[in-house]
Amino acid sequence: MTDNITVVNTIQSVSVTNQQTNVTVASLGVQGPAGVGAGFFTYVQNTPSALWTITHNLGGNPAVTILDTSGNQCEGTIGYTDANTMTITFSAPFSGTAYLV
Repeated sequence: MTDNITVVNTIQSVSVTNQQTNVTVASLGVQGPAGVGAGFFTYVQNTPSALWTITHNLGGNPAVTILDTSGNQCEGTIGYTDANTMTITFSAPFSGTAYLV
């Protein structure tokens, strides 16, 4: 049995235990033109906290994906303080990474 895995953006490791696995690593395409709120920002919260305050300077209200240190996707309550700052409130403190676009 052969499994095919395509990795577009690596944010966590991939473990495979089958006999044969083909892994394709694809790079991201060319970034589009700049505009209001264009860009991305990665925020790392090293100290466990139930409130993350993020100054991203993206000039808008970005979408966010949150992963804990084990790579599990997490949910929190997002608040936009202004065009360049946001907060995320969680039910318990933890460390992880927020990916903003």
